[in-house]
Amino acid sequence: MQNTKQKSIDGINYEITEMPATKRSIIALELKQIMTGLSAGVENIDSDINYSKSIAGILDRIEPEKGAFLLRDIIMNGLRFPIMSTIEDYDEHFKENYDHQVDLVAWIMELNFGKTIDNIKKKLMTTGLLTLISSKAAEKQTA
Repeated sequence: MQNTKQKSIDGINYEITEMPATKRSIIALELKQIMTGLSAGVENIDSDINYSKSIAGILDRIEPEKGAFLLRDIIMNGLRFPIMSTIEDYDEHFKENYDHQVDLVAWIMELNFGKTIDNIKKKLMTTGLLTLISSKAAEKQTA
């Protein structure tokens, strides 16, 4: 069953949804190339990811046209309502609601990748690797 969440920005209701696995993989592989931007949303290894800061960090590291296409791709595949079935639908909606894009992308990324990231963190904690990394980072900060 496809997981969805309702969000509202400035009185406009949005329904975000999980993307198909293939589309999720394509986006993850695109983001992998610019992953250093993700660190902008991570205060330390134990903290939750701030997806809005991560998206801003990623967009700072790619050329504008590629960033615009990436935002559009994520939104068109992760938004269930309002329906963005064509590029024209997307352009028409966001010409009036341009500032909604980053929040939507952050929510879509959290819904589509948050569980995976949490599971990876849990597995690393079980092996003790994450605890070791976390304690070494804490030692560096206090030194």
